[in-house]
Amino acid sequence: DNGAYSVLDLQGNSVCADTFQDVDRVVEGCIIACKEASWGMTAVSGEEILPYAYAAIEYLGDGLFLLEETSGSKILYDLAGVQTDVTNFERSGCYFYKQTPAGREYLLRNGSTRTFAGEVEELDHGLLLTQNGLFELYSGTRFFLDYDYDRVEYCDGFVYARMHGIWTVFQIEVME
Repeated sequence: DNGAYSVLDLQGNSVCADTFQDVDRVVEGCIIACKEASWGMTAVSGEEILPYAYAAIEYLGDGLFLLEETSGSKILYDLAGVQTDVTNFERSGCYFYKQTPAGREYLLRNGSTRTFAGEVEELDHGLLLTQNGLFELYSGTRFFLDYDYDRVEYCDGFVYARMHGIWTVFQIEVME
């Protein structure tokens, strides 16, 4: 009635005592919402995860959020609490990079950076395309697929590669 939003479970029960000016989404147990013209995050249990002090918050998938501060600075945030300033990085989809003399330097999920001479393919799934069709996982595991594959994705130890509309599944064992 007062123009505020509440977050309810499927039974219609309020999951959080807070009300919000706007709600972007509820994802990964987090409510991305706006209070007093600033964005923040509250857990569905009611605890504040991020203060309501951001110009915008975007969910990138797989527990990653892009926070835009009122100053224009951008921070990559994960639910483990790792915050990485990505203001000086370019963005392409869900990955961030900056040009260096050695090539592009890519930002990985743990907040560290790594330089690769090739292109990045599906970095949000942990798969990097390096030179000559060589793919590399974050862990450093390498395997070869030729360029005839038009789409390659990695998920839970399997690589899915598509050629002419037909998918092949490769199981990848990551050695420690």
